[in-house]
Amino acid sequence: MSDTRERRLIFVINPATGKGRGLAAARAAAEAARADTVRLTERAGDCTDYIAGECLTDPDAHFVVCGGDGTANEAVNGILRAGAGQRARLTVLPCGSGNDFARGIAAYSPPEGEDAIRLDVIAVNGRYVLNMLNIGFDCDVVAQSERLRRRKLMTNSLSYIIGVAEVLAKKKSFTSRLTLHGLVGTEAEEEQTDEYLLTAAANLPFCGGGFKAAPGADPTDGYIDLLIAKNMTRRQFLSLVGGYRGGTHVNAETLSVYPQYAPFISYRRCRSFSLDGVSRICLDGEVIPASGVSAEAVPAALRYVPADRIAGL
Repeated sequence: MSDTRERRLIFVINPATGKGRGLAAARAAAEAARADTVRLTERAGDCTDYIAGECLTDPDAHFVVCGGDGTANEAVNGILRAGAGQRARLTVLPCGSGNDFARGIAAYSPPEGEDAIRLDVIAVNGRYVLNMLNIGFDCDVVAQSERLRRRKLMTNSLSYIIGVAEVLAKKKSFTSRLTLHGLVGTEAEEEQTDEYLLTAAANLPFCGGGFKAAPGADPTDGYIDLLIAKNMTRRQFLSLVGGYRGGTHVNAETLSVYPQYAPFISYRRCRSFSLDGVSRICLDGEVIPASGVSAEAVPAALRYVPADRIAGL
C-alpha cells in the first residue's frame, strides 16, 4: 500500500458546490476511495475551521476536498493555519462552477519517487492564495458574476463574460504605487506609480472559469507571476480581451508581452509585491475589503496529491 493511502483519508465536501449538482458525485468518490471520514461543510469558513482542527490532532491526514476554488482555498488556509503544510496532503476534486485551480494543476505531477507535488502559495494580508489574487477590474467582475449566478442561475463562464460586459460599461481604474521585490533573474526591486485597470497575482494560470490571465505561472517555482494592466479605453480593452482569455497576450517561456499588448500590459515575476489605492481584492474567487496589498510567495508550502494517485478514483 502506498504512503498516501496509509494516511487517514478525509473527504470534505461542500454540499452547495456546483449549485448542489456535485454532491452525489462527491459522495460516490468518497465511497469508491473508502474514505475514513466524510464531512459536509455547513457554512462559509467551516472547511478552514474543520481542517485546521483535524490537522492539530492528525497533521499527517490526507484531505480530499470536493468543491470549487473557494473551497480549495479554505482547505489550504486550514492546513497552513495548523502548521501542517509539510505533513498533511491535499487533493481537490473539482465540483465547482469555475475550477480554475484544477484546470491549472492538471499539467503537474509529483516528481519521480514522491507521492505529492510541492506547491507554492501566495501569502496576502494574513491569508493564503492557492490560485490567483485579482485586483481592480477582475475583482469587480468576480463580484458582479457572483451576483449574476445567484440571481439568474448562470454557469460560471457565462456569468463571468456577462460580468465583464457590465463592469466594462462602468469601467473604473485605480491609481496605485506598486513595488515589486525579488524580480526573477536579478532579485532586484522595481517601483512604479500609475493608473491601473487591473492587477492579477498568479500562482497558476487561470481565473474566471478559464481565462488564461497568467500563461507563465508555475506553482512550483517560488515566484509570483504578476500581470499589470494600465487604464485603457473600452475600445482598447475589447480589442485585447480575446488574447487575455486565450493566454496569447504573453509568451509563457520568455515572459515577454506580445507587441499589440505591450502599450497596455506588463508582466513580471517576483518574490513579493505591495500596492496601495485599492478598496477590495479577490482571493481565489472570494471578494474581501482591503486598504492595500502586501503579498509574498511562500515556496513549497503544501503537499498536493493528484486524484489519480488515490486508489479507487
